[in-house]
Amino acid sequence: MDRTDKRKPGVNPLLVFFGVAALLVGGGYVVRVAFGVAALGVMYVTSNQPGIDFDAGAWRAQGNTGASSGAEPRLRMVASLTTSGRLEGKTRTEVRELLGPTHFDEAWDEAETFYYILGDGLIDPWIFSIGFGEDGKVQAYRKFNG
Repeated sequence: MDRTDKRKPGVNPLLVFFGVAALLVGGGYVVRVAFGVAALGVMYVTSNQPGIDFDAGAWRAQGNTGASSGAEPRLRMVASLTTSGRLEGKTRTEVRELLGPTHFDEAWDEAETFYYILGDGLIDPWIFSIGFGEDGKVQAYRKFNG
């Protein structure tokens, strides 16, 4: 069974914009450097949110949109979900009951892969994919930025 990677979540795109804006701020060199250092500090703190225990209700409540908060619950709890063994041997119906609707929910009962939006990344959202085998049970899953 594939496991999700343990890398820290990506940086919120709005904070990247904030950092780039630091380069464009009018004023002297000291003002721009101070503004840039502050922006980088905020980006670091936001991108290094600690993981949290998996909670099916919180997962479903987030829905399949990037919340742009930098601390999206799904992004913070995916490691707990994958290491807990909760997905092992689950069917499509059982996964959908546990995690709620998928990002592309049409024909979910026939889909080879389910996709869930975890939260915002640097440019693209973090996505959690769950692949099903020929027997209709979870075969692999992974977190990726794309």
